[in-house]
Amino acid sequence: MQLYNKLAAEDKYVLNKIFLPLLEQLDIKNIPNIPKHTTINLADYRDFRIEGLANCIITIKQEYLPRNIGGALITTHKVVYTRDGNGNYNQVPIISFRLVILIEKKLCNRTTNIGRSWMTLTAIHEYTHAIAALSTILKAKGNSYDVINKFGNIFKNKIDILDYGSIRKIFRDLSTPLLTLIINKNSGIPMRWHFDNTHFRIGFEDIKSEYPIIFEEFLLPDKIFKKYFSDNIIKLLKLLFEIKDNILIQLFINTLVTPIFKQMYTKENLPREFIKKRFSFHFIPNI
Repeated sequence: MQLYNKLAAEDKYVLNKIFLPLLEQLDIKNIPNIPKHTTINLADYRDFRIEGLANCIITIKQEYLPRNIGGALITTHKVVYTRDGNGNYNQVPIISFRLVILIEKKLCNRTTNIGRSWMTLTAIHEYTHAIAALSTILKAKGNSYDVINKFGNIFKNKIDILDYGSIRKIFRDLSTPLLTLIINKNSGIPMRWHFDNTHFRIGFEDIKSEYPIIFEEFLLPDKIFKKYFSDNIIKLLKLLFEIKDNILIQLFINTLVTPIFKQMYTKENLPREFIKKRFSFHFIPNI
């Protein structure tokens, strides 16, 4: 039984090739304190230039946000005239895009697991909005200035904000036990997220997958699991599921898997039940 759709095959390349490395460079668990910030000029990196994002700059930083606001993404653009090899301005301008992710300073400095979890959820939520924006910019690659300018106008003074009430609801939704989701699915209750696909989607990007799925993928990517679960553990677990030995499966989970869950909860700052669900989706057949 499939609880909900997985990532579309055609999206996996661009997500893993472009957006996951970019997220790793932003290092959301270590956002510099005011007035410092982490800024990445994508033109400085060959892979991003090849993919058509050389005209983009992304920043993440702590900020004193208005009351009850945990995070925000501000997307702007401007017309830039570049110079040729002789120092003369080129006739055709380019559009430069700037994406700034703001995380409330107090949220960044919480020390409890739940507090750090809220910060992680907020940063990935805003980064998911950034994925939608950058995907739209990718869609414009190779088009004329007029077409690119049309895309640019979509982002003019565009601001997405996330309040504390919404962060709380996201945390609650991610904390729903797997068994509850399965019972709901069997009862005909569709999967629901606090923010659905339309909340993130701009309408021009090539991404086919649902953005809530992308949000969850970037909260806990495949490569994070590989940090905690060796190939031998994964192979043994899959073998146990194939032979359907429930007693051994339970023993295996209690002695090896559950202690790893505890490590992940402490180090990855994510809801416990979410970690368990992601594990199940990866390694249990037909979930």
